[in-house]
Amino acid sequence: MLATEIRAVRETAKAEMVKGIIWMTAGGLITGVTYLSADTGGSYFVFWGAIAYGAFRVLRASYYWLRPQALRQQG
Repeated sequence: MLATEIRAVRETAKAEMVKGIIWMTAGGLITGVTYLSADTGGSYFVFWGAIAYGAFRVLRASYYWLRPQALRQQG
């Protein structure tokens, strides 16, 4: 794999990590807002889907950051 290809994969992986962090943060913030606005003993929403999706994106991007040649093996 050429150095320019590795650099391109790592740039894409970095962007994916940022998007994953945004998803996790948004899920956590919305969960926190619903928790704080709930009455004592009331119910609130936990946005597990957004948090898990963000974590998945971060983990997948981290894998490709560390092993950029894995993309070539897939396709």
